[in-house]
Amino acid sequence: MLLLLKLTLAPGLVGATTLAGRRFGPRIAGLLGGLPVVVGPVLLALALAHGRAFAATAARGTLAGLLSLCAFIVAYAWSARVWRWPGALACGWLAFALATLALDHVQLPVGSALAAVAACFALSALVLPRPDAAVGKAAPPRFDLALRLGATAALVLGLTGAA
Repeated sequence: MLLLLKLTLAPGLVGATTLAGRRFGPRIAGLLGGLPVVVGPVLLALALAHGRAFAATAARGTLAGLLSLCAFIVAYAWSARVWRWPGALACGWLAFALATLALDHVQLPVGSALAAVAACFALSALVLPRPDAAVGKAAPPRFDLALRLGATAALVLGLTGAA
């Protein structure tokens, strides 16, 4: 039962978010994508497998991970204006790694961590580059949705297996 949950819940939510974004546009995709469509099911699976205390500790770690995610997003967005995706991805990963190393030993109370994440989200939104109006919208490749679902399932299985 737990395996079925891992293989369907998060991938299903990612798929629904992807399809909603294609139908209703990037603003809706961004709003839905900002929901815990992957981490929520991962934390649920951790709670079912290891108990609430373990899942609560993982949830606190997730908040710190969101700060590193902001570093990735900003670094990737700006570097993608200069380099093709492999270089931008490397730059984003480097920013994520540096932020994670810097935050590794920081222990904030949950309320303070949540406030820091909210402030980081707001600051990231302010410093992100604005879309270039000259860039056209390319159709996603045929395998895009299947790849997203498979990657999400692999991520959930990997994270919960490592836990």
